[in-house]
Parts: sequence; C-alpha cells; structure tokens
Amino acid sequence: MKSQTLSYTTGLAKKETVVSRLIAAAFNEDPHSPFLDALRSSREQPTLSDSGLKVLGAFPEFAFGKNRFDVLVVLKGKGSLQIAVVEVKVSAHEGNDQLARYGRDIEGNLLRNRVIEQLKCVGYDGPFPTEDSIRSDLYYLTVNRQIVSRSDNRVKALTFNDWYQNLANVEWPATNRSLTAWLLEDVITYLGRDHQLEIDRLEALSADTPSREIRDLLQNGDVLQKEILRRTCQVVEDCVRELAPEMKTGVYDSHGCPEFGLQAPGWEERTGRRFSIKLVRSINADLFQTMRPKANVSFLPSPYKSAKKLGADRARANDRRRLELLHELRQSFSVKGIPPFDISGEDKYWEPGQNSILKILEFPIAVGPDTSLQQIADQIVAAARQVDEYIRPIIKQLDNQAK
Repeated sequence: MKSQTLSYTTGLAKKETVVSRLIAAAFNEDPHSPFLDALRSSREQPTLSDSGLKVLGAFPEFAFGKNRFDVLVVLKGKGSLQIAVVEVKVSAHEGNDQLARYGRDIEGNLLRNRVIEQLKCVGYDGPFPTEDSIRSDLYYLTVNRQIVSRSDNRVKALTFNDWYQNLANVEWPATNRSLTAWLLEDVITYLGRDHQLEIDRLEALSADTPSREIRDLLQNGDVLQKEILRRTCQVVEDCVRELAPEMKTGVYDSHGCPEFGLQAPGWEERTGRRFSIKLVRSINADLFQTMRPKANVSFLPSPYKSAKKLGADRARANDRRRLELLHELRQSFSVKGIPPFDISGEDKYWEPGQNSILKILEFPIAVGPDTSLQQIADQIVAAARQVDEYIRPIIKQLDNQAK
C-alpha cells in the first residue's frame, strides 16, 4: 500500500527542483541540521565523514560553467572546508555524461574559488583554509539503487532509502521542528520507501511482457514511472532493431516523457534546406491506460532545432517544405489509395510565436490488455514500411527539385 504522506497526495516529491530547494533550505535553516547527520553515511560507503561539520551555506541550482548543480553545500570542519555537490534524481534520468562531467568539473581550484566568492556574497568573511584543505565531493542521491550501482566510481552513491533509514537513528531537538524540516522529512519518508519489488519487475520487462502488466506496474510504481516508461521504450527499440536493422532508432526524452523514434533510410532530404522525417511514439502512461494509442510521423529540420532557435525565416521555409510534403502525400493517396493514416488538421500555417508544427500524419496502434511489447514493435515496423512506400519517392522528388 502506498504511503499516504503529503508528498504522495500532492506530488510534491516528484519535482526534483522542489526537493533540491527543500534540502538547501533545511541545511541553511539549521547549520547543525539532523538531516546532515543522517546523510553522513550510507550502507555502501562513508560520506561527509568528518565529525563536527557545520553548514556554511547551501545553494540550490548552483550555476557553474555550463553546469547547474542541484544542490551545492559548503561545510566547515576543523581547519577545512568540504564542498558537497548533490545531484538529485527522482524521476528524471542521468543526462548524457552528466556525472562524469560533474566529476571532472569539481576538481581543481575553479569551483573552490567560485564557492569562496559565493560565501563572501552571503556574508561569510572567513577565515578560509588553504587550497589543499578544501575538498570537493560529488553525491548522487536517487531512488533506484540499481541506477546508483551503475554510476561512475568517483561518485558517492546515496539513495533516499539510506537517508530514510539513517533518519530513524537521529535525535531530533526538543523544540518544535520548522515547516521546512517537516516537509523535507515527509519527502524523504515518501521517496525512501523500499522500491525493490517494483525495481525487480522493472528489470524483468521483456518483449513478451503484456500491456496489462505494464499498466499495473505504472499504477503501483508512481515514483519509478519514468523509469518504467523508459525501460519499456528500450524493450520496444530492441524489438524494432531485430525486425528492421536497416532503420535508425533512438530513445530520448520529449517534454518530460520518454519517446521512441524511428527513421527509415532515405527519409531525409540531402540538398537545399535539409529536413528529415521521423516516426515517433511517446511511450507514456496514456498508451497503457486508454489502450487507444497513436503514433506520429513528424517533419523535422535537420539537424533539429525548435522554431524559436531556427528563427522566423528558416522556420517559415521549413513549414513550406512540410506543406509541400503534405500536398504530395494527398496526391499520392488519391492515386494509390488511402492507407489507415490521418493527415487532417495538419495543413495550417506556422506563425511566429507558435511552437513548431511537426506532425504530418498519424496512425493507430492496436493495444489490448494482452498485447505484448513485441506486438507493439511489430505494428510500428509495419506502419513505418507502409509510410516508406509513400514518403520515399516524394522525398526523392523534392530532393531533385532543390538541386
């Protein structure tokens, strides 16, 4: 049964920015915070090991170079400073090379000098220890221990379950706790539940897994929902690669939701204003809840940029190309017969200030409670090949016109 904490009922703990700000606020509120004691060691390895540590400052969303650390905590020990960079992961996935990049960037004196400047800005005048007495460490705080175990070996791994277990041994002050401390404890209680059963089911997902099992897992694995969807995407991608090795595939995040993308050979204009066609399917909770999903075929600038980054002139030119493709598709449909694709409502013009109009057609995927991930992949590949019969000659024609 799910823990009926405030964090559960409000969804508070699912927002990593909120969690990071709560951690920073609790540390700033009490320099000897009991939360710090509870973080000082995990079941896997010692962390923040010096005794008598005092928080000098905790900074959420700390900008450093091209990085933005979730929480940066500066701690004062006996004649030393410790800089703890904490990367918080609740539902998001590690960014490309993120931990390795952070590990490299916190080494050396640049971060140390930046932190000293930050401390001076908030009113701490020292004394500051020598450079060799300032240590920088990177902590990865997440829900899923399997993710932690795959982290860079330079990263100190923690889970919310570690933090929750250690909090049970903390002696809280006799005075009433603040709202900040109460909220953070509530978040840790919620995120620190034992998720091992959900994780085992997540790891067991395969091509034969039926949709009803994924739907059940999504309903009961609320904290791990994005991990469940991402793993589902990866299984579908593996199936598609086996069925159609000639096609390019990828799994990525789109608007906070894992998405599976596929591109057949020849779905890209090679000259003039380049564009590419991609078949995409957001593997989201709606797919398994409604059992009436659809996949889209999208028209993208190549390399992809949003309309805002393209600029108005390039975005208009790209939109004209999309409308040309739509016109040619309709002509082709009238000759070859209309397949089960829907292209209605997509022929409006893009206007400055709007998001890019990407979809050129969509088609249904038949999903029932017993439909396996392999069967979903079978339908996606079949649709891609049917789309290819129409799109490939049109792209070749547009390509020749641009020469």
